[in-house]
Amino acid sequence: MEYTITLDKSSRKFLCPACQKRRFVRYYDFEKKQYLPEIVGRCDREVKCGYHYSVTEYFKDQHNLGKNISFKPLLKKSIDAGRPVDPSFISYEIFSKSLIHYDKNNFISFLGRLFDKEQIAFLIDEFKIGTSKHWPGATVFWQLDNNGKIRTGKIMLYDPQTGKRVKRDVAYIQWVHKILKLKNYHLEQCLFGLHQLPKAGTKHVAIVESEKTAVLMTGFYPAYCWMATGGLSNLSYSKMKALEGRKIMLYPDLGGWENGRRRLRFLFKTEWMFRYPASLNSIVLH
Repeated sequence: MEYTITLDKSSRKFLCPACQKRRFVRYYDFEKKQYLPEIVGRCDREVKCGYHYSVTEYFKDQHNLGKNISFKPLLKKSIDAGRPVDPSFISYEIFSKSLIHYDKNNFISFLGRLFDKEQIAFLIDEFKIGTSKHWPGATVFWQLDNNGKIRTGKIMLYDPQTGKRVKRDVAYIQWVHKILKLKNYHLEQCLFGLHQLPKAGTKHVAIVESEKTAVLMTGFYPAYCWMATGGLSNLSYSKMKALEGRKIMLYPDLGGWENGRRRLRFLFKTEWMFRYPASLNSIVLH
């Protein structure tokens, strides 16, 4: 069955699942004359929130859950959700060129306020943290999948004293594949830190939202295998399926508990069992 779907063109706004502001635009099915589920849409606070669970991601997740459906976005070319497109990768040469100049990397400078040199060297190697010249002092958080393939890299700028993201006139977030202007690049993101999985053994997987937090928590609590989604809006079945069979703890950012619980119930209700331990602000999947 085909659907004709686009973001709602009316002035109606809903509460955003991430920031809880009434700035959320939902996707609308014009043939069935109804909205898609309440978490599928885009927050128009693009800088301060940035939540976007696209209709493409939604149908892909539904397909991964065993529901054989396809859709056709309004005014866009038809997409066959049942025909997977192979992900593109960044070359190892480009990746390896970033693994230098840590003395000029603001995030690494901040780590120096928390850990000794040996611990910092371990964290750099464990997460393959890179340095970018896109902005002076910028950091690259590479997304390597469980096969060691490089999906992309997120470039971010931090304050070397506080460790907080720099948010002045621009957001200071950019992607390696966009800077390189790679043609026909099909981005399929994975969890940050997923490459640790083959050597993680029996470690429980702990998932946070930000890449910075995953690195810091690895330094403080190395008994867990820490990964990051890059934001709660990026939590999807396609990213999580590589972790099937493992015990997983999700730690949403402050204020993201209810949204995290709602999103997990929607995504994994037929494939996963999850519980909420009373003693931890986390969600455990089995």
